[in-house]
Amino acid sequence: INEMYKEVSKQYADISDYNRDLTVAFKAYHYFFPEAKIPEITYFVSGYNYASITTATTLGIGLEMYLGNRYEPYTLLEIPAYKQQMMRREYIVNDALQSWISTEFEREEDYKSLLHQMLFRGKVMYTIEKLLPDMPDSIRMGYTAAQLKWCNEFEPKIWSHFVEKKLLFAALRGDSFKYINEGPFTAGLPRESPGKIGVWVGYQII
Repeated sequence: INEMYKEVSKQYADISDYNRDLTVAFKAYHYFFPEAKIPEITYFVSGYNYASITTATTLGIGLEMYLGNRYEPYTLLEIPAYKQQMMRREYIVNDALQSWISTEFEREEDYKSLLHQMLFRGKVMYTIEKLLPDMPDSIRMGYTAAQLKWCNEFEPKIWSHFVEKKLLFAALRGDSFKYINEGPFTAGLPRESPGKIGVWVGYQII
């Protein structure tokens, strides 16, 4: 933990770039949602537990979760390779915004069905696109360029999978979360597929 803290202090001695990007994003957020709260931003280390946390007034960012995909302790901690690819500084602002927006706008009805959850996640992605329009799709979705290309090329087959399996309007259950949670690929689809394919589809719908 001490070594991790030293590495965080070394890599993030200057956090002005992230403060600037978050300020830009929350100014746009205030424009679109003038009644919404603007959180206080705090940076912390949690012992490899949290990339971000939210309270009623605070958005916390766990910097030890962004020490780079070549940071050896991640492998020693048996963090999967696909997750390590997103444990880079480029993802800090996106992940923080997703956490804040998700918790601010989440409703009980967003868990009625897989489709409800896909649409909710799609709205979060769309909101971040409006807050930071220059953010690359690959960062916002957490996909590589090859994975984004696969989604676009195979979109009809993705839809066929959801329709044939009658997944969209079924109640949200444990195995449904494989379509909206992170993973090396989406189970039930080819291994070339990215994880959380339902989030990408929800984003396309929105």
